[in-house]
Amino acid sequence: MTGPHTAATVREMAELPRVFARLGLATNVPVLALVGGAAGVTEGIESVVENLLGHVVVPLLERLGAAVVYGGTDSGVMRAMGTTYAAAGAGFPLIGVAPAGKVCLTAAAGASVPLEPNHTHFFTVPGREWGDESPWLFAVAAAIADRAATLTLVLNGGDVTVIDVEHSLSRRIPVLVVAGTGRTADRIAADSPDSRVRAIAASPITHVVDAGNHASVRERLSTLLHGAVGRTGA
Repeated sequence: MTGPHTAATVREMAELPRVFARLGLATNVPVLALVGGAAGVTEGIESVVENLLGHVVVPLLERLGAAVVYGGTDSGVMRAMGTTYAAAGAGFPLIGVAPAGKVCLTAAAGASVPLEPNHTHFFTVPGREWGDESPWLFAVAAAIADRAATLTLVLNGGDVTVIDVEHSLSRRIPVLVVAGTGRTADRIAADSPDSRVRAIAASPITHVVDAGNHASVRERLSTLLHGAVGRTGA
């Protein structure tokens, strides 16, 4: 469970630098914003995701000294991230961001959604519904990265993932979509009839790789996380 020295409730984006300093969270490091499926991830897809995270993503992030910002609840892609992080004995920051109306930072969680237990830091932000946290997730990612590279990784996903990716693109944060992980990721990679998904796919900073080609995923991740530095747009 998150302790008082690693968690915070944030109400204004202008508070973020001060909160980072209080929690001892380093900035100006590469940041991966991980978005994707929660309850809708099937057992077969979860295995694909865990394999990719464990063999490619987590080792690369550890080597780069990067940070991860994710939804931080104990399901789907977020659970897979926490599981592979713990199994690798990784030490980079794993930072959850979720709406205050959906999660609780204390043991008295009641009906709230349980947090993924391997996170190192957690922020609750204004909101009562899933998707309310989307602009905050990318505000946190951009503020931590500062002048270092920021990248969004899409694994599986549902309707909220589309919202997440739209926020990423609005900040000019590149998006790496992993085809073969199901649902939204595969819709972006394919010729979807959905106009919002087509707009995401058509963006010049949206990139697609195949889940089965670990070498390609590793190369593209490394390239994008070493990408041109510069503050992302507000």
